[in-house]
Amino acid sequence: MLHHLRNTTAWLTLAGLCACQAEPNQRENTTAATTLPKTGGTPAAEVPAGMPPASTTPLPARRALMEATAEHRFSSRQANDVFALRIVGDSLLTGQAQFTIVSASGDTLWREQFPVAALLDYGLLKYGEHPTVAQREAYVRERLDRFFAPESFRQPAIKPGTAPDRHAKQPVWKEVQQTGLPGFAYSLFEEDGRQLAYLPSQRKAVVYYNCC
Repeated sequence: MLHHLRNTTAWLTLAGLCACQAEPNQRENTTAATTLPKTGGTPAAEVPAGMPPASTTPLPARRALMEATAEHRFSSRQANDVFALRIVGDSLLTGQAQFTIVSASGDTLWREQFPVAALLDYGLLKYGEHPTVAQREAYVRERLDRFFAPESFRQPAIKPGTAPDRHAKQPVWKEVQQTGLPGFAYSLFEEDGRQLAYLPSQRKAVVYYNCC
């Protein structure tokens, strides 16, 4: 009888130990299942005073009427970043253009939104002084097709020894020049030319030159 009780006690003790060991695993699994995924990305770039401000909140998810994308070295020499220009809205002429640069690791380096009208520049004059709606739409398509043309990427963004002029952004010029990383140039409206480069100290793209 005593031997039977000892066996029963030993069995209960063993069962209790197993239950105690099982609880940590259960808590770990529950925590892992309820932990929210971390969101990547850095703050969107700030546009200097006097220029249309970049969006500081995520762009609304809307169906793109047209989209142009390109992969190019920009923030790193080892991997391509993704450049995208999307037109959303009701039409190619009244919609909004959304320009983003996202790194290979998923960080948003640049986010900007502007009216599609900003893509209509002096090139539209090839259709005459009074282009039709169809001609304006055709020109918007042309701008999208050429927005990420190879010649828009500069390697490096600023050549060694190049001195900044009055159109350069003095606070960032030297650092951009020292990185030796590529730059990207684009224009809006008739005379709003911008040049972007990645700034490691700010972990985002910045305008380092803005001229006509």
